[in-house]
Amino acid sequence: MIQVFRDFQENILTQHPLFQMSLFLKDIPRGHHKRTQYLSAAFIADLSTLFTAQTDSPSAIDKHLEMKSASIYITHELLDNSIKFNNRQVDLPIEFKVCLVDRILVFAASNSVDATVLANFREFMERLEMSDLEELYFCQLEQGAEENSHSSRLGFLSMMTDYGAKLGWKVETLEGDPEVAIVTTMVQLSI
Repeated sequence: MIQVFRDFQENILTQHPLFQMSLFLKDIPRGHHKRTQYLSAAFIADLSTLFTAQTDSPSAIDKHLEMKSASIYITHELLDNSIKFNNRQVDLPIEFKVCLVDRILVFAASNSVDATVLANFREFMERLEMSDLEELYFCQLEQGAEENSHSSRLGFLSMMTDYGAKLGWKVETLEGDPEVAIVTTMVQLSI
């Protein structure tokens, strides 16, 4: 079964790939996950800035730095969520893709999740669909500060409010015992 939420476009991932990597967490010691995530984010951010204007004008330099900052933030958030919520009971890699369509840079991360994570994610999707984005963002900021929660989804909300990114998700449920769900998060960023 496949469910799609918000601005997810499968055709971008299949028709406009630029870069793809797979992370097999079982082969990376737990203490090295953050370092792996940081190095991956830095590499992908450098790759993504190849597609901004390459002139010496102040506005082009500002745009380049803005794109690099946004790319690092988005990549870091996607990898952080993928690693944090990955279902370690199944041996599936975290997949990360970068695509380029016209003047839109697309980031996509896929990882397996267990039933509890999937249920919490679906609750978030319902709240996102029924809420004003700005209001939900500030509500989650307050809640996250009070609870010191690592599942606030603030990164997703920040991508939309701070960077004007369009987000979408695909949830694919694979049959088996136990049933496995693969969540793919897509972030579209205008460059």
